[in-house]
Amino acid sequence: MKKVVICILIICICLSISACGEKILKDNNESDKQVGTLSTDGAKNNSPTPAESQSSNHTKDIKPLELLDFSVSDTKNSIRLDSPYKEFKIDKPEEKLENNYVGETYSGEFVYKTYMHKYADFDLYVSNANYNLKNRNFDEYYITQITLKNSTFKTYRGISIGSKVEDINKAYGPGEKSTVDGKNVLIYTLNDMEMSFTIDENQKVQDVVLRIIVKDIQ
Repeated sequence: MKKVVICILIICICLSISACGEKILKDNNESDKQVGTLSTDGAKNNSPTPAESQSSNHTKDIKPLELLDFSVSDTKNSIRLDSPYKEFKIDKPEEKLENNYVGETYSGEFVYKTYMHKYADFDLYVSNANYNLKNRNFDEYYITQITLKNSTFKTYRGISIGSKVEDINKAYGPGEKSTVDGKNVLIYTLNDMEMSFTIDENQKVQDVVLRIIVKDIQ
């Protein structure tokens, strides 16, 4: 009889321990589910906010820069950076200059000459810059800078003078930041090509410049 009573007591004790263990495990699981959520006592939320998540996803959706990005267009005419000037054609009149020779740039023993062509909506600079690095002849001139003057011409991704900073970020991403004459400049590069946007005090695009970076050979 005593053995039966002892066995019953042992079974009861085991069942009690098992129930406690299950309760502890359940409590721990509930605690784990609550990690990263805001609680009434101000516990930190480790999950990304909707804005952060959306921004991260947007950055992933932005296409990497390509050659076409270094061109501008007014829907009728297109100008591509680093294209042969002899092939350049446009249905807009060129403004006459007394002298369109800009000057020379030196890179080691090499000399690059630059000429300017003015139009109502943009300025063009043509040069033989980096000819020695691109297997070109000294007298071959290419479009090495495009400076937009108004919103008539836009970049390949639709940015023009007057566009908002948010528009640039949506089209190209954050970019490299610089300061020129106290104003912020966003810069994007691909190989020896550079595209820069100067931002005014109203957080809008003031200047758009596409140019070839001259390689400095020592």
